[in-house]
Amino acid sequence: MPAWLSLAMLVAIFFGVVPILSNKAIQIHGPIVNFLILNEVMFVLALTWLLFSGYQNIFLVTKKSLSFSLIGGVLSFFGVALIYSIYEMFPRELSLIAITTSFSVVILAIINNFLGEKLFFHQWLGAIIAFLGIVLVNWKK
Repeated sequence: MPAWLSLAMLVAIFFGVVPILSNKAIQIHGPIVNFLILNEVMFVLALTWLLFSGYQNIFLVTKKSLSFSLIGGVLSFFGVALIYSIYEMFPRELSLIAITTSFSVVILAIINNFLGEKLFFHQWLGAIIAFLGIVLVNWKK
């Protein structure tokens, strides 16, 4: 098995388990507190990883790169807030969260194609499999 496929499967497992754990946590302390805890943990771990990984370009932030990151952060916040809104409206439908996050893979592949970026075969394959999986899982619903 190629290394990228093993890593992609591991990422899929991690992101598949997070909604289940979040579901249990949200029932106790609510979605906004859970969102804050998740982000604080990710911040501390990312900062630790950055400081101890030997990454050389820590201080090469330009106005352009900062604006890309800030816009990405704002869009990520709205995406996560909308996912939690979907969860609050339909708490028993975890497939809605899976559909929402999987469609982002399909949209990313389409946007990159129109921007002229070269997409690799496995990126297209992942987008197609995600889309077909969503359709097949929700066909009978």
